[in-house]
Amino acid sequence: MYFAFPMFLCRMNYYFRGKHMNQKTFFQNLDEVMELPAGTIQGNEELVALGKWDSMAILNFIALADEQFGIAVEPEALGTCVTVADLTGLMGDKVH
Repeated sequence: MYFAFPMFLCRMNYYFRGKHMNQKTFFQNLDEVMELPAGTIQGNEELVALGKWDSMAILNFIALADEQFGIAVEPEALGTCVTVADLTGLMGDKVH
């Protein structure tokens, strides 16, 4: 089911599934999920201010959480997220 998701999910699956990821790498993945230039995400941005937090980015984020960390993110939980820090918080101790 990778047809709608960026290729990085395929290549990184082997290395990170169910493991931890440092915050910088997580932010780089968020840049890709939202199709932003590398280095855009720094951690405190409001999602709507980025202009790329749309339905496709939400699906890609859910796939990232599942594929990289084995976390099933509920859509309702995403609805409460306002900032990148909120998204990071959904990953619990998987992102440090």
